[in-house]
Amino acid sequence: MMDAVRLLVILGAGLWMIPLLWPSDGASEAEAVSTSRALLYVFGVWWFLIVGSAFLARGIRRMPSRTDDSGAA
Repeated sequence: MMDAVRLLVILGAGLWMIPLLWPSDGASEAEAVSTSRALLYVFGVWWFLIVGSAFLARGIRRMPSRTDDSGAA
């Protein structure tokens, strides 16, 4: 589960870098991505990361803690 949390951070960074690959203002009208679509994408990724982290946090909370059964502190 902790690996999934670490992977979510990397996935989020990668998804937020995708708009850097989109055609910019120098591209033709048919290829350019509108600002409204870009904002919807960014906030959609943000929403996905919030929901995903909440889901993973709930799963981590249910995991048993790693304690030493021998009684030594």
